Amino acid sequence: MPPLSLKATVVRRQAAEAAPITEAATATADQDQARSLDKKRDPHALQSAFLTAHLGRPVTVFLMTGIKITGKLRQYDQHCMLLEDAAGGINSLVFKHAISTIAPNRP
Repeated sequence: MPPLSLKATVVRRQAAEAAPITEAATATADQDQARSLDKKRDPHALQSAFLTAHLGRPVTVFLMTGIKITGKLRQYDQHCMLLEDAAGGINSLVFKHAISTIAPNRP
């Protein structure tokens, strides 16, 4: 986040503190607190939870080019995923920036 927006946030909070406390001022303070809690959350938490839940399971990965890759999700990190082909045991390293969609396979 740019320092300019942080400065603007501080200015707004100081203005709210100087004003008399009303329901509107309390609501604004609650909204500011909720926004600050959202910023503290891990931005990759949803992605990490999905991938962790599907480790060792077959998934279908669609790339930005339209290519479809199917295999078991073996490992992943911040930048890539390792898929193992069920037929030949061939491993594919797929970079996340090239992925469009990941879908779990249904048995």
